[in-house]
Amino acid sequence: MLNMGSVQQICDVLRLKIDAGELNPGQKLPSTRALASDLGASRSTVVSAYEQLASEGYIETAPGAPARVALNFVPAAKSPIPDNQPGCSAQVIGLWTTYCGIAVTCTA
Repeated sequence: MLNMGSVQQICDVLRLKIDAGELNPGQKLPSTRALASDLGASRSTVVSAYEQLASEGYIETAPGAPARVALNFVPAAKSPIPDNQPGCSAQVIGLWTTYCGIAVTCTA
């Protein structure tokens, strides 16, 4: 289990991947329970992150349905995610590598 529970870190990683086009419109995201368990975070932390991203238009959520990258979202850039992004946890990156098969390194 990873020990990471920051709403901001979760949001930052997802924003980077969506903006870079590495998570595609309509792509399913992990359930809040599964992601919370994998991160060692509370489910409410993951729910808060998903709610924040939904309010920004990055993802779509609905009760009983998986969260997905917003279908109408247009990424800000199609460039690869740069290494060493500030505020980004290597543990979070490792998790998203597991879910999405994309390797990224970040500094805290």
